[in-house]
Amino acid sequence: MTAPTLPLHRDRHLRRAIEDARGLALRIRGRLMPPLQLLVAIWLVSAATAHAATITATTCSSSNVQSSFNAAANGDTVVIPNGSCTWTTGVTTNKQIIISGQSKGSVIITHGAGKANLFSITTGSTFSTEIRNLTFLVSSGDGGRYLDIGGSGKVPFVHDNYFRVPDFQLLHAVRLGRSGGVFWNNTFESLDATGSSGSSGSGSGVLQLNNEGEGSSWTTASSMGTADTTGTANTYIEDNTFNNLHQQAVDIDNNARAVIRHNIFNDSSIVSHGADTSSDGARHVEVYDNIFVFHATGSNGPISYPLALNRWWYIRGGTGLVTDNVLPNIDSPTWGDKEEFVFTVQNLRRNAGPYPCQTMYPAPHQVGQSHNGITATTEPLYIWNNTGFQQPSDEDYEPNECAEGAPTTSAFVQPGRDYVVGSPKPGYTKYSYPHPLRGGVGIPSAPQNLRIIR
Repeated sequence: MTAPTLPLHRDRHLRRAIEDARGLALRIRGRLMPPLQLLVAIWLVSAATAHAATITATTCSSSNVQSSFNAAANGDTVVIPNGSCTWTTGVTTNKQIIISGQSKGSVIITHGAGKANLFSITTGSTFSTEIRNLTFLVSSGDGGRYLDIGGSGKVPFVHDNYFRVPDFQLLHAVRLGRSGGVFWNNTFESLDATGSSGSSGSGSGVLQLNNEGEGSSWTTASSMGTADTTGTANTYIEDNTFNNLHQQAVDIDNNARAVIRHNIFNDSSIVSHGADTSSDGARHVEVYDNIFVFHATGSNGPISYPLALNRWWYIRGGTGLVTDNVLPNIDSPTWGDKEEFVFTVQNLRRNAGPYPCQTMYPAPHQVGQSHNGITATTEPLYIWNNTGFQQPSDEDYEPNECAEGAPTTSAFVQPGRDYVVGSPKPGYTKYSYPHPLRGGVGIPSAPQNLRIIR
């Protein structure tokens, strides 16, 4: 069967769907009857074409953007025109659409909505929701977020945005409350001259992965590396820049499976939670091929260095790996010589969360714990082949809120058992980079239960 000649379309996801339809018609030759081949190809093209509308909001105001969302259908693109708008209320949508600034860097949305989220987005099963080409600043935001993304189905894409992150003025810049997603080519930055930690920069949460409703993440096998066969089980954070975010540039929390790769962390750090103040804590985190940069002196605009940077990664639970990163020593006359990786099991001495004051090894969801799909198991966190400093340390939660003589982290997180330094993780292969789904909205889901009627 010869694939028909089809007209070119300007929309990226339309071209992709049509190309897939062509390829499908050729690939399935000889395996299915021609009527079914034709039906599938026609369905792919017509489904994409049916969702080809581009709706441009009248202005960048929240009311005009909400009206455009209301008018859109799944698969459409909503364009926010160039301009600068302060939002005092947020917008919401469960439409599976592309949300795009007209020009990168020319659509400026300022958070003036108090504790509200500017964008509350629910993903779905037909198209991937995409957010791109927006610049976010803050004026009177007080506890809200720029983006709050939940739902299920197709993974969301967030790329080519700029997020200004003031010190503890927002709850987070972005919260992803579901599994799976791809973040790329974003910049997250603080330009605070003075923050709550006694230095420039921001200590507040920036990009949070927190899927509190998906407890199954801790009862199913790990999906690190190529074990994520579809590229949708983990959340991929790649080719982003984090500037002056010294406590929690990436905040990995309940049930999250994160891949942090090919980013630049300028005086910015990572934290992964345990089942202490969180219900479940991080499941697993892969950190590789990143460049971490520490400025011991100097300044950059309003920022004075060094920042109050205590570590590159604060690891409170779950498993993972660290490899092929550039990890300079964190040492300055102002703040002293810091450890690059710090393990802690806070619920040994912290009377909080679902498992307070633990005394028996292993503590639930502690560092080095995992699941093989049948039972909980120990799966060490591996650290190897990094340039610079890669020797971890441990610390205890203080003050001790549990019984006198409560266990210490060093007794629960031990080398060779709970973590391994200097040896590769057995059987591990990095997932394909850049992520194969980068490049636009996913095509519609394939039709099910097709039959040939003779």
